[in-house]
Amino acid sequence: LDERGRERFAGCVVFPVFDESGRIVTLYGRVVAAATSASALAEDRRHVYLPNRPQGLWNAAILKSSPHIVFVESVIDALSVITSGVGNVLSIQGTNGFGDDDIALLKAHGIQRVTLLLDGDAAGRTATERLKEKLSSFSCEAVALPEGEDPNSYLVKHGAEKLAALLAPTTPEPPKSSGPATATATPGGFAL
Repeated sequence: LDERGRERFAGCVVFPVFDESGRIVTLYGRVVAAATSASALAEDRRHVYLPNRPQGLWNAAILKSSPHIVFVESVIDALSVITSGVGNVLSIQGTNGFGDDDIALLKAHGIQRVTLLLDGDAAGRTATERLKEKLSSFSCEAVALPEGEDPNSYLVKHGAEKLAALLAPTTPEPPKSSGPATATATPGGFAL
């Protein structure tokens, strides 16, 4: 409940935010329903966070398996990027959701490259410039979205292929296969 005794996440789809070890560190709510009663929140909002929450990076487990990370602002944006076929994406929980502890976490996991895909609005552009400076010890590039777009709205309007194409210059191609895998017997097992 919020400070007024109302349900904080009313009208939201709620996502747990896990740390890289799989522990829940906070909750994120995306508003999907308009306020339907006088007791519902009247302010126009899309994102709902717990107060005094640790920021948390949604999809933090990806830090263990990819040296290149794409940053987006919200969980819905991250899910949209995943839908386009790019799985190495983190939600930084808003334009102010990335802190010094998160930089240490990136370094601890050996992250080498960061692509910023923040919203195409004033807040997103300002955050992009601030984060480029903050991430100066990494290879960092930014992909600009059209004015007023975020990754989710871009996916809805243009489709998964177009969203993937925006990220294509920053996403390495998977290794080419040299043909079918062959198995070789080894002492105690086999190798592919």
